[in-house]
Amino acid sequence: MEAAYAEDGQPALGPARSALVRRWRGGAIDRETALRLAFLDWLSCSEPEFLTGLPDVYSLEPDDISYFPAASQWLLSEHPDDPEVLFCLGLMLTSFPECVGASSMIEAERQGESLLARFWARPDLDVDAFTSRGAYGQYFAHMRRVAQPPDGRPALRPRRRWLRRRR
Repeated sequence: MEAAYAEDGQPALGPARSALVRRWRGGAIDRETALRLAFLDWLSCSEPEFLTGLPDVYSLEPDDISYFPAASQWLLSEHPDDPEVLFCLGLMLTSFPECVGASSMIEAERQGESLLARFWARPDLDVDAFTSRGAYGQYFAHMRRVAQPPDGRPALRPRRRWLRRRR
């Protein structure tokens, strides 16, 4: 379903999100569904619709919400020490905290930094874990290849802080 986006760069992720939402609403909640749904809802806010085919979930009708908060809460309660959960949620929370449905961006950043610190304490997540997992896998395989812990701290900091330091 995500092949047109992952392989050809076409804005085609809307149907994938719709399918994941149907699974979630139908009670078919599992690790993969939660990871991918959180990612697509985060991506819908962090990237423009013309690139992804995803409408910004924060501009949708009131009955169609972002599932990032519920999916991330489920993941952290069911898989609290899973390296992939720590890495992926940590990156999403710190890089675009405004896209996670949190009431406080500062709190979202702090939670993301905490998750990344826990991940870097034992970073046993191989890039091959993301193979054949659509847009989600493509994105996080790239991030896993480039993310390195500088001095034991999370590698990716929120962009606003990075930009402030360069001025």
